[in-house]
Amino acid sequence: MFLYSRTPNQNSITAILGAATHVLVTEDSVSMVSEAVTAGFKVGLIRLPRTTGKIKHMLGYGARRFDDMFKEFSERGLIEDFGNDLYFPKFLEAYEQKHGLGFNEAKRAAEWIIHNG
Repeated sequence: MFLYSRTPNQNSITAILGAATHVLVTEDSVSMVSEAVTAGFKVGLIRLPRTTGKIKHMLGYGARRFDDMFKEFSERGLIEDFGNDLYFPKFLEAYEQKHGLGFNEAKRAAEWIIHNG
């Protein structure tokens, strides 16, 4: 285990993902979802009770934009969205949860810039 305060020059997320077989992330950890998906994991997404107002959600601020991303990731087989149901033994039964798909958004963005820039 890496404690960032003791090892500020070491990326603990990379080490944790390197040793992991399964990744469960709460929806408020959007960066962690992206990091784990990019590292090749099919992420188990755990939803949280909503605390933001309906107006912001309807206008697409905050959680709604992330919901759209989670929906797309789910459709592509990159995450398994458990919703508010914390019963996910089938997800954990597998030896590991790797998606095995090519997922490199940085490369895709760079190629788009080259072709459209």
